[in-house]
Amino acid sequence: MRKKDFWSGLVLVLSALAFLAASLRLPWRDTGYDWFGSPGFVPAIVACFLSLCGIRLMLPQYAWAAC
Repeated sequence: MRKKDFWSGLVLVLSALAFLAASLRLPWRDTGYDWFGSPGFVPAIVACFLSLCGIRLMLPQYAWAAC
């Protein structure tokens, strides 16, 4: 099961990196809003959380037993 978790986590991290790259290509300054109102802000946050979930899957279970 750990092997499948690792590969699933890797897929999540790679897709999150693709989402992050796409969100960085969206306009950040030319929208007339502040930085937190830009169209690429929320997808960047979602991509970061998705990559954290993927990293959590890739780490072994015993690494989280102490937490």
